Amino acid sequence: MLDKYEREEDRNQFLLRPWVVACEAALILKDNADKVRAMNPASRLQHINAVEAVGAEVPISIKSAVAASSVEEKFEMLLKANSNVEVLTAVRHILQTLMPFQTIAMRTEAKINQVAEKMKDTTGEMQEAIMDAFGCDAFFKLVMEGSTQWKKILKFSQALLQELASDTAKAAHGMGWDSILKRMQVAAQAFCMLLDPEDTERSFQDLAAVRSYKGDLSFEHTLKSSLSSGAFWNNIVDNILQTATATKLAASRISDLRTMAKGPEIATSDLLTIVAELPQLRKTVRRGSLESIEHNVQKCLKDLAIKIVNQQSPQSGDGERITVVMQGLPLFDSKEGVLDLLARVRKWQAGHTDFMVASEIEDILRNIETKTLGDLASFVTKILSKERQDTTAEMGKQLVGLLPQMLACAKQEVLDEKIPQATFKSRWQCMKLLVREIQKSLPPKHFDYLINLLDLTFFGCMLVNDLRALKQPAAEDAAEHGVQTDILERCAKSVKGIGSLKSKCAIMENPADDAEPAAEQAVDGENDVLASLLTSGLSTNFDSLCEDKGLRDRISKLAEEFATTTVGNHFTVINNVAKKWHSDKLWKNDLENPDDFGEVTKLLEKTLQGLSGNGLRKALDDGKKIHNNANGIVKSYSFFKLAEVDTLQQASAKLAQELRLLANVLTEQILFTCVTNPKLKGSAAEIIRQQMTEIQARNAESEILPILIEKAKAFLNE
Repeated sequence: MLDKYEREEDRNQFLLRPWVVACEAALILKDNADKVRAMNPASRLQHINAVEAVGAEVPISIKSAVAASSVEEKFEMLLKANSNVEVLTAVRHILQTLMPFQTIAMRTEAKINQVAEKMKDTTGEMQEAIMDAFGCDAFFKLVMEGSTQWKKILKFSQALLQELASDTAKAAHGMGWDSILKRMQVAAQAFCMLLDPEDTERSFQDLAAVRSYKGDLSFEHTLKSSLSSGAFWNNIVDNILQTATATKLAASRISDLRTMAKGPEIATSDLLTIVAELPQLRKTVRRGSLESIEHNVQKCLKDLAIKIVNQQSPQSGDGERITVVMQGLPLFDSKEGVLDLLARVRKWQAGHTDFMVASEIEDILRNIETKTLGDLASFVTKILSKERQDTTAEMGKQLVGLLPQMLACAKQEVLDEKIPQATFKSRWQCMKLLVREIQKSLPPKHFDYLINLLDLTFFGCMLVNDLRALKQPAAEDAAEHGVQTDILERCAKSVKGIGSLKSKCAIMENPADDAEPAAEQAVDGENDVLASLLTSGLSTNFDSLCEDKGLRDRISKLAEEFATTTVGNHFTVINNVAKKWHSDKLWKNDLENPDDFGEVTKLLEKTLQGLSGNGLRKALDDGKKIHNNANGIVKSYSFFKLAEVDTLQQASAKLAQELRLLANVLTEQILFTCVTNPKLKGSAAEIIRQQMTEIQARNAESEILPILIEKAKAFLNE
């Protein structure tokens, strides 16, 4: 008819032609999704437009096939992308095609419900088609080539998670897309966990959701297989597993260092801190966790070094900057230009070091009484640079003069609530480093004394901090969560350490009358300084804290409550589950003939067989835990010589006796059941072996009815 109209130049041809073209297109597209996916994109679009031009609805299967084909084309673009711009463009195109809500952007609940109702019959089919498109060959080729394509996968995954968190995605919830959006999210989170060690929002659970998948969905199965094979992905997972604990423990500190390293310039003090901690962190945490920190630190160190070597004469603060540069740049010696820059810094340093150090040390010694521990620690950090070993040796005797003031300041600062513990510990570490550096300039006894004194001070610092925490109002509430117990244990370790080291220090501070005074072993000019080292008062600085009434009261309360409540209550539990039969005095002595199995059977059926085996086992297992905890408390606090701790020790010993009797009851009940119950014939032998092993382990054969032992052994010989 169309041909006829065209031959006759009938104007109806213009009305009929779109319908004929639409019919031809529909026949091509009809029920052939695979064919549609394989079509030339231009031809496919032409057919679809022809159908829609006459107001006809293209089947959802065809639309899904079109979308899937388009997604695969975009993944092919990503696979071939070389520049960052090409990668970002491909990622954007993939998301525009892949996201089911891109063309909906609902805002009102009424509209969402309206669209959801209209699409409810096709949503499932569309979801499968979209996931099929997501899991196209090009996508999994990216995954299989992870060693070279991982940056593209990461950018795509990060963009996908960002898209899923958008207002548009949130508005699509409730329209039937929740399942597919969740599946996409799980995959993207797994990739971010694997490929971005600095993503603090990801955890091992994100990876486990993929690698431990046990469902029957094709995409997830293929993804699990892809991420579980190949050296690239397995090496990443192995590194995550090997460093998981260390990385978790260091997470807070890494976050602090990352904050320090932000910005175009990093403070010299922060650089010193970061450079000091990086080597150990590199050894323990996950590869890549420090990438942004190292990038910023390396850039800052190089800029700082270039600035120093290009100036004509030393400037104020150059010594500290030189120190951090010389400590930090070797951490990046594999980077281009670093070794050359280090050589230039060393050359500059050799020409100016003496002038810089000499003037500063002279000024410090002249005004030593005005210097704080922070001032002196900062100076010591600089003077003890690895590059100044010779100078440090020459100045050793002068540096001894710093110690009396450092000890005097430490005595005050360790008790000062305004000085953070971390700050004091840093300064304490500096003092210890100084003592070790000038060891040759000190008499041996003085060196040993100072090391013991500084270790004692460290324990004191910990004790001060923990006692403060213990006295906080929240400490009582924290007791339920074990926090208070942890603090008490730390306090006990500190008190014990202080006591041990104080005894060692006393040997030097109070020498025997017939002993030669240690200070007089030195040259006359050094006597005053060496003598003052022994009179700082640091060794007795914590005496009152070691006897702190609040600490002792809490330990007493802990021991008393554990003895009366936890241990005491368990005695009641044992009596309830074992009744009176756990005491061998109450029934075994009633046997006239212990070798008569018939008589024993009657007695056991009357006594032990009525007890709950599960109840006995639980009472025994719980009792062992309680006994171990009680012994732990006694071990931690026995040196305090507290009556409540002694009482707990006695209660623990009694509990151990009760648990031994209870274990014997359970053993006799089990052995009797095994040798008399034919229904247990198949498994009885293994149960008997286990019980006989436990009997030998606790050396209790003599405490078990001989006839039961005899029957059990005979059973095993059958």
